[in-house]
Amino acid sequence: MTKVLDAVKSSFNCVKDHILGLGKQAVSWGRDLIMGIVNGIKGAIGAVKDAVGNVASTIKSFLHFSVPDEGPLTDYESWILRVHRLHQVRLL
Repeated sequence: MTKVLDAVKSSFNCVKDHILGLGKQAVSWGRDLIMGIVNGIKGAIGAVKDAVGNVASTIKSFLHFSVPDEGPLTDYESWILRVHRLHQVRLL
């Protein structure tokens, strides 16, 4: 009977120790999860840089110092003279 009782106590102690150990492991799991997210962001920063560069390039194609390749200002030379003349008339 003593052997059975000792075996049950030993089993409960093993389960208790395992459950208490899970709390300590949970801290490690949380740390690993956060570091995984951080490493993922660091690993993808090149893609973010490329995306921002593409957006900047698109904006540049619309707004540069010569005739834009695309957008509403591609034909500004045809109407800019009229706008300029209007301003001259108003100033006189």
